[in-house]
Amino acid sequence: DEEAVETALQAAENALEPAPEAVGSAAALPAPRSITMALGVMPDAALALIATPGDYAAAEARKALNLGLHVMLFSDNVELADEIALKRLAGERGLMMMGPDCGTAIINGVPLGFANAVRRSASAAAISRARSAASPCAKASRPWRAIRRPMSSF
Repeated sequence: DEEAVETALQAAENALEPAPEAVGSAAALPAPRSITMALGVMPDAALALIATPGDYAAAEARKALNLGLHVMLFSDNVELADEIALKRLAGERGLMMMGPDCGTAIINGVPLGFANAVRRSASAAAISRARSAASPCAKASRPWRAIRRPMSSF
């Protein structure tokens, strides 16, 4: 019927409108085109998730590590020599370097890359809460801030 069509069209238009809380937030800004630009939008980010063709992935991961970010390198086809150099650089800087070809990770309950819903046991959740409470970033509003810890604490 005509009324149902109008109601459906209005619902679709409403769904396409930006959420009021997104206006003026990072979600409303254009996507950053570099790691440095991304840090301008999220200056307290601790992790870079890199998914770019293998020919460019090592250079982007190196940039992120040099900026003090932990790295999850989703990209594949990274040369073995580059992988070794990146992991050594991360170790020297006390950073975590996952990958290349790191398809999924769950850090402090936050899924990255391809991740399925994973049920956490009560004991795992309690351990995570205890670790988070002990973290200097425990009051962080974004869960990924909690990974600003030395690599040895993971």
